[in-house]
Amino acid sequence: MIAEIFGKISRTGSNHLLDRTLGYSYEMEFWPKHELGEIDLRFTLENSLIGIEVKYFSGLSSEDEDPYISTEDSKNQLSRYSCMLSTFAEIEHKYLVFLAPQTMVTLVKTDLSHRSIIAKGVCIGFLSWEEVLEQLLQVHLEDAPLYQKLILQDIQALLKRKGFARFTGFDKGIAELDVTKEAYEYRTQEDDRSICWPTVAISEEDSYGIRSIIQQSRWSFRFSGYRAASGFGVWSGN
Repeated sequence: MIAEIFGKISRTGSNHLLDRTLGYSYEMEFWPKHELGEIDLRFTLENSLIGIEVKYFSGLSSEDEDPYISTEDSKNQLSRYSCMLSTFAEIEHKYLVFLAPQTMVTLVKTDLSHRSIIAKGVCIGFLSWEEVLEQLLQVHLEDAPLYQKLILQDIQALLKRKGFARFTGFDKGIAELDVTKEAYEYRTQEDDRSICWPTVAISEEDSYGIRSIIQQSRWSFRFSGYRAASGFGVWSGN
């Protein structure tokens, strides 16, 4: 998933074209090797270290059977990566970021909230791909340099193709639909059943509770040989 932007890195991760990038006051490394594992991305700044673990379909690569295990003995992938970041004693601030689909972020965050397996001195944060896409779509590109526009547009297109676009509401056209206070009736084509609600007009000036609304409403179902009373109205058949 990392840097899979229009073929700049293959989807399988086999063609690491951007393994290491240096620039100014920071160092960025993809899949740096360490005895505690290979985190997906590591940023080294002047006084801060940021490790980012990225997930798409797969979950954490390792987990503990004992929920009360110590940080030092934990096999949990994020616990191991936090310990890896903590070995950089010369760097003051250390952060571990877990980036994944929202459903996975929720599960992992909930699980870790009940455990103490993140190394001391390491702050852990959670970010979903859905949140990333929403923020990128709010970026104004009108005055941005061409290369920035291309990169952001590539990332936006990739995340949409991966299915991370959230439901943001109905189309604007729905606001133009007419709303009526009259009773309406629903009838299926397959049988003679119908639903009609409400049959009594509701006044905007009056106050209503649940009981009064139920008493003023009528739901009618018409089908052969059945009649029963309901707290929500009358069910009747011909």
